[in-house]
Amino acid sequence: MVKNKRWTAQEDTIVVSAVKDSPTNLKTAFKAASKKTGRSEGACSNRWYTVLSKDKANACFVTVSDKHQSLNRKNGDG
Repeated sequence: MVKNKRWTAQEDTIVVSAVKDSPTNLKTAFKAASKKTGRSEGACSNRWYTVLSKDKANACFVTVSDKHQSLNRKNGDG
């Protein structure tokens, strides 16, 4: 596993692609991304939630509740 290395654009693309392939099961998506990038599942998950999911260009799913819409988040409780 890679430690303390900056994320490349290629690795970001792999994580986003994995999430788009499996938006209903993120654990599977992060597992697939970790195999391709050589990073841990936790690192891929952290990258998705802290950086990649906040970019509207990477929209993979929307959760809607009575009060609001959540982009790339599973919890729509409002």
